[in-house]
Amino acid sequence: MVVERFSKIAHFIACNMLNDTTLIVELCFKKVMGLHDIPRSIVSDQDSKFMSHFWITFWKKVGVKLKYNTTCHPLIDGQTEVTSRTLGSRL
Repeated sequence: MVVERFSKIAHFIACNMLNDTTLIVELCFKKVMGLHDIPRSIVSDQDSKFMSHFWITFWKKVGVKLKYNTTCHPLIDGQTEVTSRTLGSRL
């Protein structure tokens, strides 16, 4: 799930849990960056895909600041949590 913070638009991208980081970046560009511009910052969880050397290096080269939710306080990214809860109740 990707939530654009300004407009609060949520993008739900179907992918396999086993997909590698390269495919995740490709999906981000196809499904999200095509509709919005390249973000100034990204807030993500601490999944190993988002902590990989490739992911960190790629976004640094593009000029995007990476921020991570803490494992103790995942509710810091409130908009994503609200969207996730709403989706769960709708399903």
